[in-house]
Amino acid sequence: MSAKSVVEVFHSLVDLPALTAAIILEREVLGASDGARLRRQSSSTQQANPEVLKSMLKFVLRDVSGIGDTFDGVAKFHALIADLANHPKVIRCSEHAPDLLGCYLKTFVQYGDSELASRLLPAIIERLSICFGSRGYCERLRKVLADALPQLFRKFPDVTFLLTSELVEFLSHTSSYDVGPDFFANLVWAVGEFASPNESTLCSPKAVSAYFEVLECLAFELLSAQGLLSERRTRLLCIVITSLSKLAVRSQDLVARALLCLSKTGQLCSGSSTTTSGQ
Repeated sequence: MSAKSVVEVFHSLVDLPALTAAIILEREVLGASDGARLRRQSSSTQQANPEVLKSMLKFVLRDVSGIGDTFDGVAKFHALIADLANHPKVIRCSEHAPDLLGCYLKTFVQYGDSELASRLLPAIIERLSICFGSRGYCERLRKVLADALPQLFRKFPDVTFLLTSELVEFLSHTSSYDVGPDFFANLVWAVGEFASPNESTLCSPKAVSAYFEVLECLAFELLSAQGLLSERRTRLLCIVITSLSKLAVRSQDLVARALLCLSKTGQLCSGSSTTTSGQ
């Protein structure tokens, strides 16, 4: 692994179950006789354009690096091999891939730098919603990524400002939370913790304001949402309010707005407590 291949290696580790499925597809289906091929092919691979499928397999099964980190049709490729998700070899690979990814991320934190981290984090965010494996693989994958996020920011706090626009964009969509709740919550925490002049010389009032505004919108959205008091939503709201308070301390112009959020949250909690007592 080198600086040039670090993102490519990440994608390759995430796609280990897909690589296993691709090998199975090539050897057991595409490499079989015509009659056997028709019996073994799934409906999705039968309907796929042969040339498109062949080009996808060529990339996935490549034996050299540097061709590219991933390809635009990776989600489509996952759909084509969906019927192989329960193949014994894919299941076995899905069991071990998260552990390998965890080792990779620990190694990255130890030997990487802020510039590499600013290239890796967008890839991590992308793969939260694009993965292939046996049942439960995507959930285990997201847990590994969520657990690694605090260490990544702690070691490379400059990433908070090198990727301000990308992270603000991710945090601005509640659908991002739905895909990876723990990852999303850890990112909100990281923003509050590391968007600070004490953590990075790249800190700027503009970036702090951008983070505050997106978290402010998120806070009001959570406050007005149905079913707010579910355990996960309540935890997320606490993290959002805490991060907002930290950001406000770094810019006096934001203090009044932070106090408003705190007041609204306090009113909601008081109202909920009264309702619960009444029942």
